[in-house]
Amino acid sequence: MMNRSIFLIMTVMSLSGFSIGAPKVDTLSLSKQVIPLDKGDPRPLMAIAAIHGKARGQITGEAAKIIKERTKSAAPIFIEAVKLSDIEDQPGCAKVKLTYTTSKEYSAQFPAQSMDVAVCPNKAK
Repeated sequence: MMNRSIFLIMTVMSLSGFSIGAPKVDTLSLSKQVIPLDKGDPRPLMAIAAIHGKARGQITGEAAKIIKERTKSAAPIFIEAVKLSDIEDQPGCAKVKLTYTTSKEYSAQFPAQSMDVAVCPNKAK
């Protein structure tokens, strides 16, 4: 199972406020590719998914190095954000499911973990 402290840190980061502040047209191409997340922060994925329905990323760089050192594993960490629904009475806000996965090679050791998060991508903090 994924190191719970790492997952907890990612969860806390996900629940804090976030404003992508980018026009919808500028984020459409991002929603169609795997976005490198060098700081391990899934909030850009959540904002893109709230706008376009889905976004995917992979934890890379220093964040991946730290996680790999702590878990003593070379398992890659992928994050998928999928819009579940709009939030009533909050225009532009959505409920998004975040799912953390790894490659098939490591999936038995690190099973997928998901959580639902409320996202308001272009709201002021």
